[in-house]
Amino acid sequence: MKKFNLLRTVMIAATAFGFASVSAQASVYNAVTDFSSTSNPNGTWTYGYGVTGTPGSFTAFSSESSTLYPGANVWYTTTPGYNLPIVGKSPLGTTCCAGGTTVTVPNNVLWMHPGSTLNSSPSVDSIVEWTAPSTGTYLISGSFEQLDTTGNGDGVKGIVDINGNVVYSQTVGPTPAYPNEPQHTFSYTSFLTAGETVLFGVNDGGNGNFFYDSTGLQATVSSVPEPSTWAMMILGFAGVGFLAYRRKSKPALMAA
Repeated sequence: MKKFNLLRTVMIAATAFGFASVSAQASVYNAVTDFSSTSNPNGTWTYGYGVTGTPGSFTAFSSESSTLYPGANVWYTTTPGYNLPIVGKSPLGTTCCAGGTTVTVPNNVLWMHPGSTLNSSPSVDSIVEWTAPSTGTYLISGSFEQLDTTGNGDGVKGIVDINGNVVYSQTVGPTPAYPNEPQHTFSYTSFLTAGETVLFGVNDGGNGNFFYDSTGLQATVSSVPEPSTWAMMILGFAGVGFLAYRRKSKPALMAA
């Protein structure tokens, strides 16, 4: 009986340890719900500009406003001109309008708009950067979508850069206009060491015209538990189940 209780304790402990490890590793970072209008960097997220896919070109925004584009809180820079590029979010619980009458900003996306180098090339990308807090495997997923309602633009490029490697580059827009254009989705699994980055960028499509280029971003980065952790938890559950079955199937002793 003592051996049975000891084995059961070990199995339960293994299950509990595996479950705790899975829970601890299963962190989810959401660019939309984690957005901050008061801090940049904001935890694992940083809002800025540069050329997505070019090492060392990223610069964090230093200015934030809730009045520059009424209806949204935005991080921006005046360096390239026109108070663009920007990264922002609607603070309202419903869809709102920002930046005039041609842009609709739902509250379930980040608002990104590229800038211009004032008729020189290349343009300035709007970039959301995520930095890995610890070494591990991560699932990187989300989507880009057009937010301009006119369809008068000439399209943008939504870009995903994982640790210096562009893994996704997709034309978004210009037609059909919001809300009819589909979301352009992406999903990648990547092993990252602590401090390595994932960049979500939007540029003007490479043609120098950055007008009507408002773009919505949804992005999540989820840590993926190691296989050994899942194995320990499954083994623990299996062991506890076997012990319970064995104890139940053992015939009871009858009193003389």
